[in-house]
Amino acid sequence: MQFYVNSTGAGEGRKLLFLMAVARAGSKEADDFLRNMFTEQTHRNEEISPFLKTYIAEVLNQPIKARPGPKNASNIAANVTIAV
Repeated sequence: MQFYVNSTGAGEGRKLLFLMAVARAGSKEADDFLRNMFTEQTHRNEEISPFLKTYIAEVLNQPIKARPGPKNASNIAANVTIAV
């Protein structure tokens, strides 16, 4: 899937809002595109859309997901053995 947003066009807001909705729905491609767009605009010292700033702030402020593995309660025998 390819994305293209003309950052100077009048319809930029609608396109960004659509891409953000797609990214929030779980599209890794849309999320990567928005992150790269933010990175490139920041690197070039260009003005960044308020929509894009909002999305990046949401992404950065998401809670960190727990790593897969045994839960603390299932590891109690090992924890007690180590503590003794």
